[in-house]
Amino acid sequence: MSMDIYQKCMLLLEQRTVICEGIKTGFKRHQLYLELFSDIVTDTSIPKNRYDLVNTEVMNSIEKHPHLQIEFEKKKSGFHPYIVLREKLRNISVLVLPLATKKDMFDSASTYRMNFSVSNIPRLIEEGLPEDSPDIDIQYQRAMHPLGTENYPFGLIVVYDPHNGAIREGALLPDHTDWIFLEDTTSMVLSNSLDNVTPINVYENSDDIKIPFKETAHQTDEDIPLKLKFDPSV
Repeated sequence: MSMDIYQKCMLLLEQRTVICEGIKTGFKRHQLYLELFSDIVTDTSIPKNRYDLVNTEVMNSIEKHPHLQIEFEKKKSGFHPYIVLREKLRNISVLVLPLATKKDMFDSASTYRMNFSVSNIPRLIEEGLPEDSPDIDIQYQRAMHPLGTENYPFGLIVVYDPHNGAIREGALLPDHTDWIFLEDTTSMVLSNSLDNVTPINVYENSDDIKIPFKETAHQTDEDIPLKLKFDPSV
């Protein structure tokens, strides 16, 4: 039951594939860096370099697929730069961060991650999660005021293992003490090249955007008035 609700706020298959390809490309570029500067004895830039290259390639991958309707922002928390991906149609924001598979949680809480997850519980309730669900702590139930999903942005976090490249997708509790869910999505991507994939139509069920189409193949001469070159009106 709960997982069905969570999936409403998780990445779509093609979105996940595009982000994962960006992460993998960032890892490849980082590996080239390690090979190029293999003679450095104490290279303290390794984790920062990998982080920066992954962020760069995720943004590049998103830019190549504008039909996904994902925008990105470059932000800073103190001296720490990070990127935020935003899917406005479902009001979902995504962080892309390193986290080793052997770890269940980040080493320390951060203000930007806590702010990022502050409306996760209200959003899941709006999506249909029962308020007596064991996933919800009582302290979050007391302040519930149904306002609609457009008023409750959902904060997803895509984490990648900096050592083996495993990728997980999850959402934090607002107090940052635990995950609401954290799923291994390493293999939950499209197996074919994105060049051969039919793009998703995010407006498929929308009545707001309809482009009228007039077929020209069966038009007659009456449909297309012609001006003769000897016409005195020319």
